[in-house]
Amino acid sequence: RRIHHKNRTSQTPRKQQDEPRRRTGMDARPKGGRIEFSPQTCINPLVLVKMIQTQPTRYRLEGATQLRFQGPMEHPDDRFNTLEALLERLTPAATG
Repeated sequence: RRIHHKNRTSQTPRKQQDEPRRRTGMDARPKGGRIEFSPQTCINPLVLVKMIQTQPTRYRLEGATQLRFQGPMEHPDDRFNTLEALLERLTPAATG
């Protein structure tokens, strides 16, 4: 599976390819973006709550399934890297 961006196509990390779908949509723009999760989303809820509580001007929930985030991301690479870092941060660590 690939993440497509207007100016960049990049292979997603192997770990994410092998796991069930974690989101239904995502979008990043120069000043912020969103990640919309499906009902079966597998994220670490404690990490999500901590992000929202410690940085409320940067992260907020919209409804039960959408995370909005703010921040400067002028270049496409910045947007891609921000989305990738958020997904990695929210993904529970594999046990086993």
